[in-house]
Formats: sequence, structure tokens, C-alpha cells
Amino acid sequence: MTNDPSSAAATGGGATTEAISEDEIATVRKMIGEKLRIHQWVHEASIDTIRHYAHGLGDDNPLWCDEAYGAKSPHGSIVAPPTFPYAVWPAGVGCGFPALQVFHAGGRWEIKRYIRLGERLTVDARLADIRKLKGKRAGVMLLQTGKVTYSTTDGEVVAQHESRSFRVPEPSGGEGLKYTPRAQVWTEAELDEMEAEILAQTRQGAEPLYWDDVAVGDAVPSRLKGPLDIATIVSYYAGNVGGNLSTDMQVRNRHLCLRHPELAANNRPAEIQARRASYGAGHHDASSAARSGMPGIYDNGWMRVGWVQQMLTDWIGDHAMMTMLDVSIMLPNVVGDIVRFKGVVSGRREGGLVEIDVWGERQDGELSCKGSATVRLPIRTGRN
Repeated sequence: MTNDPSSAAATGGGATTEAISEDEIATVRKMIGEKLRIHQWVHEASIDTIRHYAHGLGDDNPLWCDEAYGAKSPHGSIVAPPTFPYAVWPAGVGCGFPALQVFHAGGRWEIKRYIRLGERLTVDARLADIRKLKGKRAGVMLLQTGKVTYSTTDGEVVAQHESRSFRVPEPSGGEGLKYTPRAQVWTEAELDEMEAEILAQTRQGAEPLYWDDVAVGDAVPSRLKGPLDIATIVSYYAGNVGGNLSTDMQVRNRHLCLRHPELAANNRPAEIQARRASYGAGHHDASSAARSGMPGIYDNGWMRVGWVQQMLTDWIGDHAMMTMLDVSIMLPNVVGDIVRFKGVVSGRREGGLVEIDVWGERQDGELSCKGSATVRLPIRTGRN
């Protein structure tokens, strides 16, 4: 499967070109390549920060969470999940354009190695590109691409991320998203069936999955997530971006953005940060979600990328490594939705590399996300 950002997340009503001027695009383009000011969330991969991120995904893999288990693993200790750098800083590059909403469109991870327990980390985030697109159902919008590099404090690069953000006009101007509100309701019998499916899911764990035993066309064991609820969203925020600033800090940051925007984080417009209403409130407040044009309280796109990662790391086990993951967010998941994550082997290469097409299907059959991944598996013959 290929990624087509122009058909992805920002679906709904049609934006017009008036909301996105060429002059403003030219102004924001001047930021391309400059190091951005950010608020880094996690600075150290501790037993707690790793576990909180994993548990925020609903992932209790002992390789991330159990020190005794990790000590016996090929890594010699617990390690962080491949997408853990989202918790260090969630790669949200949406500079400028204060009149436009920001929606996570997906991204591409290049994983150099897994982050080890106790490592301290730094982030370098830069705007890489701005493109004007016309989505199938979104009208005119922007796609902003960021380049985010995660390194240890001694300068070793452990992961790089190409972030993608859609910038879409607000519906209040007659443009932007115009989803029809919806809410999925499940019967007790249906919930029982979902729980049975989740309890039957397995993990490769300490038993190696060998490259020799994998063939093109093999299916990756699927993973069911949901039904989405507020507790799941809050749990993810607790382990990932930490939510929004609280009380005193919220007020001080607002006034910093109003009076000294040149000192505020600039991966998001200072004008948006200065609003009293949280710019991420649609993830937990129905009225805010409706004002954004969403069909209901909606999930976090980063979480979906993490769910794809969990499906893959559960499949490949402790002796393998995910080296690349590229996921495009196609449609929002709202409270009540379920997603089944699936994958199929699309290629094999020397060096133990396996390529996989990945996707997530909602209960209505619509694609929630899609993309591709590469993993490196051990080889029976001992060749690297």
C-alpha cells in the first residue's frame, strides 16, 4: 500500500483558496530549515516513562515494562518501544497559519536502534516543506512536513521522523471539515465478542521469528483496539504528550505568547497557543470537536501510529527490530469506534529485512489508516 496524503485525514467539507494565501505560505516558508523552539516532554528513558508510554497504548509487552524479563532478553535490559520518541516530543510541526486548524496526518519513522533504559535524549525539530493540496473531500488545504531528529545526549541519532500535518480552515468560516456527527453503540454481546478476541491475541515474545520462515503474502496477526473511550484517550496523553499546560502554567504560557511570541514554542502558532480554549480540546470535549468539524470526540493520530507499531512488535518478538514505519492517517476515530489493525508481508530482502503493508479498518469497513513498515528478523543460518 502507498501513502496518499491528499486523500487522508482532513475529509469533509471543501476549503477555499481564500483562507490560504500565497503571501502567507511564502512567509512561513522562510522558517524551513530553522531549528524550532519546542517544549520537550520526556528527557530520560526511565522505567516509568517507558512503561507509561507503552501502557498508554494498551501495550504491556514485558520487553518494555518488566526489568527482570528485559535482563534476560537479547537487549540485556528493557528497551523503549520504537515509537517511544513521540513521548520525548510528539513531532508536531505545524508552524504559522493561525487561522488554520492542525490535524496529524501521519509520519515516517526511521529507527536506528531501540532506546535503552536510562538514556537521556534531545530533539531537533525543523519545518521541511509546505504543499498546497486538494483532498478528495477536504477541498484546498496545506500539508506541512517536518524533520525531527532524536539523539542521545552524546550525539548519537537513535531515530528520525518525517512528520506530516494537515492545515485546514475552521468550519466557522464556511470552509474546512463538515462531518456528520455519529456515535457507535455496541450491545453487551458484541462487547463480549470483542473482549474474547482481545484475550485470544498472542505475542511472539522470547521465541525468535526467523526471516527464513516468513514468506510474501503471510498475514501479520491482527490487533483489535477499542471501543475508543475517554479513559483510553486520557491514558495515552498521560504517557505521551502530557496533555496541555495546567492552571498557572497555562496562564503564563498564554501571556508569553501574547507579549513575547518570539520566546514561545513556534512549532504551533503563538496565536493558537494564546487562546483560552485548548487547541486540542476536541480529543476530550464534544462541543470543541463539533466546532472543529469532527463527527465526535476523536482520537489522537500519534496513538494510532503506536497501535500499528504494537501489532508489528508483538508479531516479530524480542529478537527482531522494527526499522521503518510509515503511516498515513485517513479518517478520524471517534468515541465508540473500534479499529482492527492488519498487515501482510509484501517483500523480503537480504539482511533479514521484511517489508509489510499495514492498515487499520474501522467497524464500518472504512480505512482508518494505512502505510508500510520494514522489520529486521534473525536468520537461521547466522548471516547478518
